[in-house]
Amino acid sequence: MRLITVIMPAYNAAPYICEAINSILNQTHGEIELLICDDCSTDQTYSLICGIDDPRIRVSQNVVNRGYLLTSNDLVSLAGGEFITFQDADDYSSPNRIETLLRELENSSLDMVGSNVDHVNDYGALLYRTEFPAASADITRGIDKGQVPFCGAAILFRKSMLGGLALYDERFNRIGSEDVDWVYRTSLTFSVGNVPESLYFYRMNVSGVSKSTDIQQPLKFYSQDLAYDLYKCRKNQSSEDRCANVFAVGRERYLRHYSQNNERYYAQRIYNAAIANRKAWLIRLLTQVVSERHLPLPSKIFLLGRGTLFVVLGYKRLRGIKTFLGRRVR
Repeated sequence: MRLITVIMPAYNAAPYICEAINSILNQTHGEIELLICDDCSTDQTYSLICGIDDPRIRVSQNVVNRGYLLTSNDLVSLAGGEFITFQDADDYSSPNRIETLLRELENSSLDMVGSNVDHVNDYGALLYRTEFPAASADITRGIDKGQVPFCGAAILFRKSMLGGLALYDERFNRIGSEDVDWVYRTSLTFSVGNVPESLYFYRMNVSGVSKSTDIQQPLKFYSQDLAYDLYKCRKNQSSEDRCANVFAVGRERYLRHYSQNNERYYAQRIYNAAIANRKAWLIRLLTQVVSERHLPLPSKIFLLGRGTLFVVLGYKRLRGIKTFLGRRVR
C-alpha cells in the first residue's frame, strides 16, 4: 500500500481541529502520515492536537506565527509519502477521499487530481456543492479564462512534481491564492484532473484565513488576479524575470486601485456576512458603506444591492448567480 502524506497547518482552529484530524485518521486508505504544525495558536489548538494518540501523526509547533504558506512549505519538505494531499484544520474529508483520488491517479496519466467540494456552515449543513470540470482540457480552458476549476485543499498529487522545489511561491505569503498560483503554474507542465464525487467539506466560517478582511492586507482582494497575471505570462513562455516584473507591476497597480476604490473590501465583508447569516451585522455594514466617503455613488448602489440580494436570496442561490455571471470577489 502506498504511503500518502497529509499536511495540515493549524492556527486557532480549536472548534474544528479534532474533526479535521479524525477525518484523516479514519480514511479507508490507512497508509498515511499526517504532518501537523500548530502555527503559534493562541487558543487550545495545540493541546487538542497533542491529545490525539496515533502513531501516524507527527506534530510540530512554530515558535512564531509564520502563516499558512510558509508553514505548508515547511511541512511539504518533510513529506515521506509518494503522494501528498492537504487537510485544512477547519475542514474535513469524506472517509474515502484519499482512496478515491489515489485510485484515479494510479489508473490514469494524471499527475494531480482533485474532487468536487461541499461548502458547509459551522454545523455541517450543505450550503453549496461545486461542479468542477473533470477532464484536463476543460480545466485548462477554465484556467485560461481566469477561473478556478478546482479546490487547492482537495487535491492529491505526485510528490515527484515538486522536483525538490518548494510548494508555494512566497510572493503570495499572507495575501492568499498561493494554491491557485501553484495549480495554475503546474497545469502548464503536468496533467490535472478532477473526479466528479464531492469528497471534501469546506467550512464557510468567516474566521477562516481565505475569508479574512484584514484591511492592512489589501492585496488579499487581488491575489487571484496576481496568480492569473503570472499564469498568462508563463503561458506566453516569458522568462521568470519577466514574470517577476509582471507581478511587481500588477502589485502596484492593484494597490493603487484599492486606494482609489476599495469596493472589493466591502464586497468581501458582505459575502462573509451572508455566510454567517448575521442580518443585523449586515445592516450595520450597509450603513457603513453608505457613509464611506471614498466610494463613488454607483459603487455604493452596487454594494447595497448585493447585500440586499444576499439577505433575500441566501448564500446558495446567490452563489449560483455569481458563478453564472463569472464574478470573482477576493
